[in-house]
Amino acid sequence: FVSLENGKTRIYLSYSGKEGLLRLFAGKPDAILYPLDSEAAYEPCTAVSVTQIQLDYSTNSGGMGYIVTLEDGSFLMIDSGSTTSKSAVAQGKENRDHVRVWTLLNQLNQRRDKKIIIRGWIITHEHSDHIWVFRKFCETYGNQVTIERFYSCSLTESVAFNSKNPEYHVANGEVGKLAERVGGGMQFTALHSGMKFSLYGVTLEILYTAEDLYPTRLHYFNDASTVFTLSVPNGRTDGKYQVLFTGDIFTDACRVLMKRYTAVTLKSDIVQVSHHGNQGATKAFYTAVDPSVALWPTSQELFEELVSEGGNASYYVIDRYLYTQMNVRENYTNSAYSVELTLPYALGTAKKHKI
Repeated sequence: FVSLENGKTRIYLSYSGKEGLLRLFAGKPDAILYPLDSEAAYEPCTAVSVTQIQLDYSTNSGGMGYIVTLEDGSFLMIDSGSTTSKSAVAQGKENRDHVRVWTLLNQLNQRRDKKIIIRGWIITHEHSDHIWVFRKFCETYGNQVTIERFYSCSLTESVAFNSKNPEYHVANGEVGKLAERVGGGMQFTALHSGMKFSLYGVTLEILYTAEDLYPTRLHYFNDASTVFTLSVPNGRTDGKYQVLFTGDIFTDACRVLMKRYTAVTLKSDIVQVSHHGNQGATKAFYTAVDPSVALWPTSQELFEELVSEGGNASYYVIDRYLYTQMNVRENYTNSAYSVELTLPYALGTAKKHKI
């Protein structure tokens, strides 16, 4: 990919070799801020790890959130979790997962100065069960942390309005207001497929955003999820250990991904199961990914239902296929504890954090 700017307009170009297709996006420089080309010099103090955050299902909340611990002890956040449901509020219950995230960050913190530095917070899409805890975290702890960047591919209302169940937290100015609550502010970074950049021991590559559906319109807002890989070096012949994050993608996004990439690119050691194991990614997509570990951002109770023999819906069939017929050796849900996987991950070495 490449970006060009003349002071008034920034143009972003990406090329897909398998499709033989060049994509061009244009926007204002003050509205689109790209990742820095290089990171500051640093001395590693810890290994890279991915932690799936435990979330509170007793308030009918749940959702999805991950903490990536980087080599310099700083963090990369991916989504967060949901708000308290109206029925739970009526029962006097309150979701406090933002407190759980704060506690977990302090437990994972290996920096010598003990500062909580978040290099970026990626929001795969703007549904409340992915962004609400981020909002509450910024409001409560923003002045005690550094959040350098907010990463997303945010859609305007005109693009998303006719899709099923759209939400807008960037276009309506909410995220901009949250940036004012964070110490030192927070820069917005627009993500586009083709982007590849390093961040303190990990490499991120953006494989898909909702822009890639064009000329097909966005039917389901879940297909607005940004799909990306996070990789670290290893000693294998392919040279990397890869984690694939899918957000809540449905079949339209899978169609684009399967058309654009070979199985070599999609093949990942760990996969985040799409849409919490509900209606989401396709069997063909999971077959191409071929993971050995599956992260299920759902409760243990719902997971057991999804992979049981009782459900006949298409996504039950896909979940059972992923669970029983593929080479998945370990499965983790997010209701009983947070699970930390040090990368490259050796099977059987997961660390559990219960808060």
